[in-house]
Amino acid sequence: MRTSFLALVILCLSGCSGRSVLDRIETYKPPTFPAYTAGGQLVDRDTYDYRIKQGKPSPPSFRDALVCDLWQRMTTDLDIKGINQHHVSEDDVRRAIGVYVEKDWQDIAGNRPWTHSNFLKSLTTSERQELAKEVVRYMDQNGVRDR
Repeated sequence: MRTSFLALVILCLSGCSGRSVLDRIETYKPPTFPAYTAGGQLVDRDTYDYRIKQGKPSPPSFRDALVCDLWQRMTTDLDIKGINQHHVSEDDVRRAIGVYVEKDWQDIAGNRPWTHSNFLKSLTTSERQELAKEVVRYMDQNGVRDR
């Protein structure tokens, strides 16, 4: 009984869901999008949502959209040399996550800057470290799936 209680406590301290940090993006609900006008047009959702609504090619899942956006931070914002989508380091991913934590979401390109900024800022430091590990594994197995 004592062992199962301890296991439950450890599980709850790591998020209580038993799901990986990366998987949690699939059900994450960000705060209401702060609609604004740009170039005379109302912008009321992330780019990913517009792409889906218009039937344009987009990553197949929210998980893939996050991986694509982190890849874009690594290759564009951070200009990390010598990486490929099947071989990134945890430090590369942590630095990409840091872009979302440090910058305003409106200064970040990508599929879901509003959602990803809020999601990544909502994580604890240890959850961000775990996410970096999970993204490295995911990219090693799947690469970057952007259509």
